[in-house]
Amino acid sequence: MTTKTKRKCMICDERPATVGFYCHNCKSHIDAEIRKAHTRAKAPDRFITYQGKVVEMYNLGDGQGKYQYSKRDPVKLPKAKTVDLNIYLPDFTRDEIKRLKRIVLSICERVENPHVQYMKEAA
Repeated sequence: MTTKTKRKCMICDERPATVGFYCHNCKSHIDAEIRKAHTRAKAPDRFITYQGKVVEMYNLGDGQGKYQYSKRDPVKLPKAKTVDLNIYLPDFTRDEIKRLKRIVLSICERVENPHVQYMKEAA
């Protein structure tokens, strides 16, 4: 009569391998690392549209924001998160509207003309 030999875990080499080549403890650590690596990207807080161009706004806290160019269709954006600068917005002051328009146009300009060197980058 032969006795069945138990395989040891390939990582820790202490506990018996029950899940493939790994013990339950090591397998749970591997699964946790895989879940961390596949975290979802954060959804934008707002979409700013102007002249058919879309910029995504991410709130970083401390009153600061990060702006990113988007190729999404302005018509298909969620209305609750969209700030359309083409129409009158009573909630914003004139200076805020000007600042947002400058942001949208400068980001889109950099994406559409990447070969142009800008003043801030040249310094």
